[in-house]
Amino acid sequence: MYGLEVDELSKLEQSINKNSGLEAVTDNKITLHNHLLFLQEVRRKKHLLLKEGKKNLVVAMLGSDTINSELHANETEIEELITLDAEVIKLLLKL
Repeated sequence: MYGLEVDELSKLEQSINKNSGLEAVTDNKITLHNHLLFLQEVRRKKHLLLKEGKKNLVVAMLGSDTINSELHANETEIEELITLDAEVIKLLLKL
């Protein structure tokens, strides 16, 4: 996952540079970076849960389908963040 995470950070930096004309983006550069790191950590934990499978109490209780669904939502959120999706920009403008 390390290579993927480095690539995502690079893409986020490119998106920030591309949108450097928006003060909301440049002012929140550290927040964007930290949020990506947080989302990546959540993804790593979900992957570990799935790898452990039914040996893990969380997987046994929630089921792998639920964790897979949460993982998919996490991936979508990461993609929206690194591309600075329109919704992300709207949130930044409100800050």
